[in-house]
Amino acid sequence: GLFFIKTENYDFDTPISFESFSSSVLLMVYAFSGFTGAVTTAGEMKNPEADIPYSLFTVQMFKAVLYMLIQVVCIGTLTTLGQSEKPLTDAARNFLPGWGGIVITTGALISFIATFNGGVLVASRICFAMADKNLLPAFMRKVHPRFQTPHVALFITCGIMLLLTLTNSLLFLLTVNAIGTLLIYIITCASLIKLRKTKNISPATFMLPAGNVIAGVSILLCTLILMASTKEQVVYTLCLLGSGVMVYWISILRKRKLMLATHTEK
Repeated sequence: GLFFIKTENYDFDTPISFESFSSSVLLMVYAFSGFTGAVTTAGEMKNPEADIPYSLFTVQMFKAVLYMLIQVVCIGTLTTLGQSEKPLTDAARNFLPGWGGIVITTGALISFIATFNGGVLVASRICFAMADKNLLPAFMRKVHPRFQTPHVALFITCGIMLLLTLTNSLLFLLTVNAIGTLLIYIITCASLIKLRKTKNISPATFMLPAGNVIAGVSILLCTLILMASTKEQVVYTLCLLGSGVMVYWISILRKRKLMLATHTEK
């Protein structure tokens, strides 16, 4: 696509509103949030302390460059980009008539399947780990005797994903996912600042220079991006978070009740 760019397509005179910019960045959060899957599955790695920091930075930088190049090509080759519902496919059809759209559509299908598989892996792994810590019902930590996978957690998470997909639009779900991700980022950044001030804890295996400053700036940026979300999206996200909190507290109460019963018997 870089060989078919028309420089006159780039217009820097039209002002961009804060709302439009924030809405775009909010959706971009989903595109860049895949790195959390690597952290979630760190328990299955041989040397996560050394591999994860290197892989995270490498992959994020590669993705940033790739996404910018894609944006440059789409703007430079498709004059009706703002009205297109499938911009990559339309851009490819424009400069590669005949088979360009087929290539992009096939690649998008492969990407969708890979993203879905990654989502299932991460979601079921989180449920399995939480059940192993008695934060979710015990049946969620069952492991298949043959495949050694948390099959119950897999079926449940797939069922929830299917239900959400059939009852909402893709764009709405991506935005809700981004809102939830930003809330987790804010909590994580705040935790970093807190943990660096906490004494008598295990030393970190990786220390980022100026970590507190980066965490503070990140909290501010995440808050600004969240301002682009609509009331409906926020309410839906809070309902999902509320259901998770409810399950968490039910599990905590069951755990306390079990501990109390065990102590009484003794």
